[in-house]
Amino acid sequence: MQRTLVSLVLALATIIAFQQPAQAVVYRWVDDQGVVHFAQEAPPGIKATPVDIRHNVVSSAPAEPVRSAPGKGDIPADSNAPGQEEISYAESRRRERAENRIIRAEEARRTEAACQVMRQQKAQVESGPRVLVKGENGEPRRLLDSEREDLLNEANTFLAANCN
Repeated sequence: MQRTLVSLVLALATIIAFQQPAQAVVYRWVDDQGVVHFAQEAPPGIKATPVDIRHNVVSSAPAEPVRSAPGKGDIPADSNAPGQEEISYAESRRRERAENRIIRAEEARRTEAACQVMRQQKAQVESGPRVLVKGENGEPRRLLDSEREDLLNEANTFLAANCN
């Protein structure tokens, strides 16, 4: 009987020991430089958000916006709308990076289109001293040398700054 009691106490102690870490609370906060910190205790004087570590989901809205890097602007930590599923912080960051890639690709496409227009303008203006354009009344008119030079400078400046 004594042996059974010792086994029972050891089994109970083991169960209790393994349950405590699963119920431990982890706190998350962002410092003045935008760095995200996690700890088992919230620092005094800092507003920290408890994090549910069992599901890797923030249990409530973060106290402050997360910053990607100092000076890079605020990034929302979680973009869940009411009534939607809760997503992890990592998943929200993956979605945000995917959206940013789409935006950068669209900006690159627009820049390349503008570069093509400027290359055409440069080629047209460089083709010779007699460049014809539509005038205010819709009639063709010849560009003055100063106008040709201004258009050429504009095209060269844009191409140097934005195009390969």
